[in-house]
Amino acid sequence: KQWYQRRVRGLQKIAQLDTSVSDGFTGIQQKTNVLQKSRCQMDGFQFWDYPQYTIKKISVSSMSECFAQCADTDGCSSSTVQFVARGSSISSWSCTLGKRRQGYMLYANKNHISANLFCQLSEATTIDTWQQCVQDGKDFRGADISNTMGQSFGSVEECVAYCQTVEDCVAVTYNKADKNCYPKNKRNGDQVIAYSDVVSVNMMCLSANRGEMGRCTKEGIRFTDSVFETAPNIATFDLCVARCANLDGCEAVSYDTNSRTCEAHNKRLGGSRTTQSGWKSLNIYCQGLQHF
Repeated sequence: KQWYQRRVRGLQKIAQLDTSVSDGFTGIQQKTNVLQKSRCQMDGFQFWDYPQYTIKKISVSSMSECFAQCADTDGCSSSTVQFVARGSSISSWSCTLGKRRQGYMLYANKNHISANLFCQLSEATTIDTWQQCVQDGKDFRGADISNTMGQSFGSVEECVAYCQTVEDCVAVTYNKADKNCYPKNKRNGDQVIAYSDVVSVNMMCLSANRGEMGRCTKEGIRFTDSVFETAPNIATFDLCVARCANLDGCEAVSYDTNSRTCEAHNKRLGGSRTTQSGWKSLNIYCQGLQHF
């Protein structure tokens, strides 16, 4: 009975989160160009899942470190941190990294804090980023996720909030006329077609274009052993990152400031790393992560 009541409270929290995230997106466009405090942090709730969907459990020093570990870990979609409180202080933190965005279920559990990484990547978007990534009159055709098409929402912001909860969703196309939302498993669908009734959003664009990259840029470091595409003559590091955001499978980049070569990686921190003058590297999941 206790387990059932916790699960019911978890389901209620998911419904509240959907509303909160949608309201947050609307608020972003009404406020100044400042990163908003994340509404994705779920205090007092645990993402529970089966062992095969758990990547690892580690000790951390804070909630922020747990969320950052998820951003840096290949395949991580969510994290739950458990803490032990002794009086007014916390004596230990335990972090569980999961493959699914909300686990198998969400239920109320004291001294737990959970976060969906894909909610974090897009929820704290600034006005400038939102305007850069929303493609009005562009249809991301194809790459639809089965059993999710045609959900009706009042705005493209709500459609994006829905995408955050759908496994493998990395983009959406929203029909302004009939209010239908189409989650995609490719960042730009199979192809981009001009169509006046729709608006489309690439979720990784929202992450990669969050602004100042200094926090996540690793100067003098080159990611190696995970390059799947190399592009010459990319004028700036920012353009290299933007290229990655639109390239399916790209998790990180390395950029040579001397030759202007941009390398796309399929691992968030590369297969390995070397110290190399003139190079800089960045994990685009780190770039989108809201710090608390």
